[in-house]
Formats: sequence, C-alpha cells, structure tokens
Amino acid sequence: MGRELPALAFFHTEIVVAEEGTTIADLPFESIPSKEMLENPVEVDEEKAKQEQKEEQPTKEDHNRAITKPKNKTVFIYNSHNFEAYLPLLKNTKNNDNVVSADERANVVGVSSKLSELLQQEGLGVELDKTNINQVILDRKWDYTYSYTVSKEVVETAINNNGNLKYLIDIHRDSARKKQTTANINGKNYAKLLFIIGKENKNYEQNEQFATKLHSALKKKYPGISKGVYAKGYELGNGVYNQNFSDRAILLEVGGVDNTNAELMRSIEAFADVYSKLYWEENQATQQ
Repeated sequence: MGRELPALAFFHTEIVVAEEGTTIADLPFESIPSKEMLENPVEVDEEKAKQEQKEEQPTKEDHNRAITKPKNKTVFIYNSHNFEAYLPLLKNTKNNDNVVSADERANVVGVSSKLSELLQQEGLGVELDKTNINQVILDRKWDYTYSYTVSKEVVETAINNNGNLKYLIDIHRDSARKKQTTANINGKNYAKLLFIIGKENKNYEQNEQFATKLHSALKKKYPGISKGVYAKGYELGNGVYNQNFSDRAILLEVGGVDNTNAELMRSIEAFADVYSKLYWEENQATQQ
C-alpha cells in the first residue's frame, strides 16, 4: 500500500540527517513511469536547448583543467533509472507528467557525465557506465521496479572486471517540484541534493556514515544545497540499492523535475568539489 499511496510511503522513510526546517513534505518522492512512458520517451525541445545555452552558465575557475586518467579506476558512476529527466528542455511538457527522456542533454545520464568529467579533473580514476537499463527492462518485458535488478548486474560485472572500484555513485532525480528542490546560495539557484541509503543492506551503517560526511561538508561550504540523508527499507522498493557491494556506495538525488541545466551543473560542481576532497582525505592524496 505504501508504494501505491505516496503520502503513506513518507512514513517508511527514515530521516537520518536533515537540513533545519525539513518537514514530511520535503521527503524524496519517486514516481513510477508507465510502460507507455518508457516506450515513448520525450524528446528535447531544440529551441529551449538553444535558449538555455545563451543564459548564464555556471563557471568554475579550473573548468578548463585537463582530465586525468589514473591507472586505477576506483569510482563507478551509473544510473539505475537512466531515463529520469528534467522538464525545462523537453517538448510538450505543459500538463504532461511524462518526464522520461533518452536524450542525455535532459536526463540524469548527462549529469553523470558531467560528474565524471569533474572528478577526473580532480585526479580521480572514474568509470562511467551508460548502460541503457530502461531498454533492457523493455527487452526483457519486465516491470520498471526491476531497474535495480538490472543495475545490480551492471555493478556486479564492473566490480568483477575491476576490483579497485570501491566508490559507487548511482545518480537519480527527485519527482518533487521546484520549490522543494531548489536552493538559493549567494544569489544563484542550485538544484538540491539528497542521499538515499538502503537499510536492507546489513552493513548499511558504513554507507550511512559516508553519506553523512558528504552532507556535512556540503552544508558547511554550500549551506542549503543538501536536503540530508534518508534511509529506505523494502517498504519503499528495493531497500538495498546495490550498496551491499561497497561501504562507499551512495544513491544521490540531483534536483527535481523542474530544475534547469544551469542549476544542475552548479550543484554537480559543488558535489564534485566536496566529494573529491573527501576522497583524497581517505586515500591520503595518492593515486596509482
């Protein structure tokens, strides 16, 4: 019943760490697209895309730094719900609840690509996976809820091929609306971030501690950008989220359906800044 009634589902979400003022209305909400939506992903509106390119884009002093490729790749970035998209660049979005797109310019795969680039600029060895999990589900005639079954295969294969992969990042976007998913920091809008931890992983506390460190660092440097750390069990779906593969595995929600590309990029730059610093602290600033 919790899966069918979103309001009831809130009561199964445990707030581990939250921003001051967070209420039940601010908890993450995941909508489940229909088979028809998955079979008919929305295209990008090219005029909207051109317009956004003209608008102010986030800047980073070292954005032109070369991407490094360390011998050992230790960070694995992927998307269990790879077609989760953002409305601002999509066609025919008025009164349309289909926020599913195969175009990386408007979905979470594009966010993952940017994060991969930024972390590599910081010297981290990153493996970016772009498996079309949505298509695998359709090909197997599976329900959308089996997304994590497929992504588990992806993660397991990656780790079997490279035992150095320890830092796992599964990027999603929230289904909440703009007011709940946007923070204004020093006069600029950022897409809010939040961390989901799967309580059904028997060693979930270690991942929870890691996510809490990231939240605290984000709160200190970018106050208001992180909504906090939330724990979910089987009542709300998968409950593990592939976090049994590592004690440094996180599910990161980046913004919501209404956030613009500029807001998303500002936030992913902030996350990369904090994440890379924590990574080097843990690894004593050495990379083979």
